[in-house]
Amino acid sequence: LIKFLLQTKVCNMGTARKALRNKDIKVNGNRVKEDVTLRPNDNIEIFLPNNFSNQNTPKVDIPIVFEDDNILIVNKPQGIAVHAGDSEESDKSSLTLIKLLQQQTSSELQLCHRIDRNTGGLVLLAKNRIALEEVLDAIENHTIKKFYRCIVYGEPKPPKATLTNYLSKNSRLSQVFVHATREKGDLTAITTYEVLATNKKLSLLDVAISTGRMHQIRAQLSYAGYPILGDGKYGNTVVNRKFKTKIQQLFAYRLEFCFSAKSKLNYLSGTSVEIPTINEETLNQFDISEN
Repeated sequence: LIKFLLQTKVCNMGTARKALRNKDIKVNGNRVKEDVTLRPNDNIEIFLPNNFSNQNTPKVDIPIVFEDDNILIVNKPQGIAVHAGDSEESDKSSLTLIKLLQQQTSSELQLCHRIDRNTGGLVLLAKNRIALEEVLDAIENHTIKKFYRCIVYGEPKPPKATLTNYLSKNSRLSQVFVHATREKGDLTAITTYEVLATNKKLSLLDVAISTGRMHQIRAQLSYAGYPILGDGKYGNTVVNRKFKTKIQQLFAYRLEFCFSAKSKLNYLSGTSVEIPTINEETLNQFDISEN
């Protein structure tokens, strides 16, 4: 039923599920409250709110990078929250990655991790419960590796290092605070960076994370003295104005998989999924715009 409603573009996934919960869909005159299998010549009635307009929802196609029966990997555009969360990420009425994918695909999807609204790049979703459990277990055991590229202000010294700090979260501000020594309630954050290119004013970094803390790359690099260009929360406002950008230069660009031999997803072991991202040419474009 839901697949039919999506394919015929009667409504999106969220509207269809709400109609089911409210028993606002009839199949052959009988109200249904859950998804059902349709047969040829079935008669379907759906009662939509008076203010409903399927044309009011902006059309945003999310690029699919990899897909099989168990997982989906997409390239999330900047400016879109992965789900309805805290005040910084989204509100209930705004479009989120999950809402957009519900419009775009009939698959049942569950987020396996998140990236910030203004961070672009790869997001991994599971298509079934077993895949979700396997992926979450792999992330917890660090056998799924996540890599990022970013442009920072300054030239990090040394050119390759691992940052280990302790983060406290302020939910009201939707912000984390970095400490050099552990304080009560702090979580450990470990981020490794390598300078790929620099013009002394800006540097392109390759970044890997060993922990998945909120805003950890942005916060740790800023704490180290190398704020991400365009970051409105942890960045440097004067620097962002100087280089004429409000776009956060941070992208999740590669995922590497390794699952146990007993895992249903073991066939993905050794697989690396990567997208083109910012590079040395991007770095030089920002330098030109400054002048």
